[in-house]
Amino acid sequence: MPSTIKLNRSLKYETFPHHCELGELNFWIKEYSVDGDEAVQPEDDRRLDLTEYQGWSEIEFTLCVDVPDSLLGDVLPEIGESTVVDPPDEGPANVVVAGHCVSTYTRAGTVLNNGDEVSAGTVDDTLTISEDDIADRLVLRPYLLRSKPLKSETESSLGLGSGHDYATEPGALLSDGSECRIEITEHEPGSDDVLQVERTSFERENEADETPFPPADRMYYLDLKRDPNNPVLYFNEDHEQVVDIVWNGDGTYDDLTAELIWDQVMTPVWARMTQVAADEYDPDADEWTPEWHPAVFEMLSEYLYEGEDKSPPKAAESLQKELGESPMAATERIDQAVQGLLEPAEQVSNHAQRVGDR
Repeated sequence: MPSTIKLNRSLKYETFPHHCELGELNFWIKEYSVDGDEAVQPEDDRRLDLTEYQGWSEIEFTLCVDVPDSLLGDVLPEIGESTVVDPPDEGPANVVVAGHCVSTYTRAGTVLNNGDEVSAGTVDDTLTISEDDIADRLVLRPYLLRSKPLKSETESSLGLGSGHDYATEPGALLSDGSECRIEITEHEPGSDDVLQVERTSFERENEADETPFPPADRMYYLDLKRDPNNPVLYFNEDHEQVVDIVWNGDGTYDDLTAELIWDQVMTPVWARMTQVAADEYDPDADEWTPEWHPAVFEMLSEYLYEGEDKSPPKAAESLQKELGESPMAATERIDQAVQGLLEPAEQVSNHAQRVGDR
C-alpha cells in the first residue's frame, strides 16, 4: 500500500502550443437503462453507483455535455476571429466523451454532436457498455477536439498571420471537463484508492442555492458531506496556475512544484480524515466501514504510535480515546504522524535544490 492516498491523474496533459481552455465543458449523466429496462435518472449525475445491480449484460447511458458560447470563440478562429459581421454559429469541432476502465484496460467513447461542426449549447448521445468489458469502475470525461484542419486559405481569409497559435490539426484538444465516475462492483475495505481527486470551479459551484463548496478564493475542498462513504478532494480551477501545474506540469521543475502543492494540500486532508475516522470508529461493529477509514489507519498507524504494537483497529480506538481526553495531545500526535508519512521536508529540500541549480 503506497504512502499517500492515490491521486488519479489518468491523463497527463502536455503544455499546449495552441489555444486550449481546460475545464470549460459541463458534463453529466442524464439517465441510464439496464438491459433495456425503463430509464432511470441518477441521484448524482456525476457519480453513479451500480453495485446494486447483479447479472446485467448491457447498460446504456444518456450523456450530456454543455458547450459554452464563449469557449468556441476562444479556441476556434473561425468563430472568434472572423471578420464577417455575423460570425458562424458552428465551428469545426467534435464533443467526445471517452471512457476508461483501469481494471480491464477497456477504452470506449462516443461523439455527441452530429457531423464535424458544433455549436454552443447542450449536446447528447448514448453510450452502451457491456458487462464483459467493464469491472470495478468506469471513468468518463468529455473533450472538445478540433474536427477539421485549419487550411492556409482559411487562415488568410480570417486575417491570421503565420505565427498564430490556434490548433490546426484534427484531433487537437481544445477543452475538457470534470469526469463522471461509475462504480460497477464494490471494493474491498482497505483499498488504497479511497480518495477521488477532481477539479472544478468553486465560483461556478457556488452559483447553486445549496452548495457545500467554500468561497472562490479557496484552493481546495475535501468533501465528506455529500457522500461520507466516498471522500472527494476538489482543486479549485479558479486558481488556474495551481491546477495547471498539478495536472499539466511539464518538466522536472513543474513536477517538484506539483509535489509541493500536493503535500501542502494533503497534510491537512490527511489530518482531517484521520480525526474523522477515529471519531467514528466503532470497535463493536462487525465490519469497519466505510472503506477509507481502515485504509487511513493501515497507512498511518505505525506513525501514530511509533514503537508500540498497535494494529490499525487498536490505533483507531486509542486515538479516539485520546481525542476525547486530551484533544491538544491527540491533534499534535496526528500532525506528527502525517509529517512522518508524507515527509514534506524532503519535497521542500528537493525543490530548493532545484531552484538553486537553475
